[in-house]
Amino acid sequence: IKKVVAQADADDREVTYNELIVLAKRGMQELKVEMRSALANKARKEMASERDEAKIITGDFRHIMASMPDESVDLIFTDPPYDKASIPLYGDMARLAARVLKPNGSLITYVGHYAVLDVGNLMSEHLRFWWMMALVHGGQAARLPGKWVFVEWKPLMWFVKGGRNNNNYVADLFKSNPPTKKEHDWQQDTSEACYYIEQLTLPGDIVLDPFAGSGTTILAANSIGRRAIGIELDDERAMIARGRINAIS
Repeated sequence: IKKVVAQADADDREVTYNELIVLAKRGMQELKVEMRSALANKARKEMASERDEAKIITGDFRHIMASMPDESVDLIFTDPPYDKASIPLYGDMARLAARVLKPNGSLITYVGHYAVLDVGNLMSEHLRFWWMMALVHGGQAARLPGKWVFVEWKPLMWFVKGGRNNNNYVADLFKSNPPTKKEHDWQQDTSEACYYIEQLTLPGDIVLDPFAGSGTTILAANSIGRRAIGIELDDERAMIARGRINAIS
């Protein structure tokens, strides 16, 4: 804009309002491109600075996944937030997963009971719904005021990109061990992640968790010989996840 105004002064004329609007829009577009490039570079640096087998990238999964190569991930296993405001994130995740998942790759996500229909509708626009699994809680059942139910299991929704990548029989009911919750209030146990990752991937395959939290999925994948990438928006939780990974390296 400064250059255009300077040139207009040299030509002894005024810059029109429409010219300024066009310049402002062009500037915003260029700024967005620069920001996306900066985020992608940041993600690549964080990935390069950690072990090849397990990485935690700090940032918004929507920006990080947008910079990932097409068809570069074998499985997505994740536990997004359960609040109503976060429901649209499931649709964003499925849209991006449809590009980064390899053909016949799977996405398995935890979901709150109340949101199953909304989440299913959002994600089915981009991936094929395959099955619902029940994760039976270890320990005492939680009470849910308002609904007035004892919550003794949790839904895991399974989506695929096209179809299954193998014919392994997979249990749709899994009894989990009680998580420690030491690193994260919403922390899950590694047992269910290990089971489903092992059934749906091969050693050396890449597992992605767009909501990595304290790194449970990453630890589970790494423990059975898979490469893992975690994305976490919160800096503190990302640091906790890195600490857990480094503790076993």
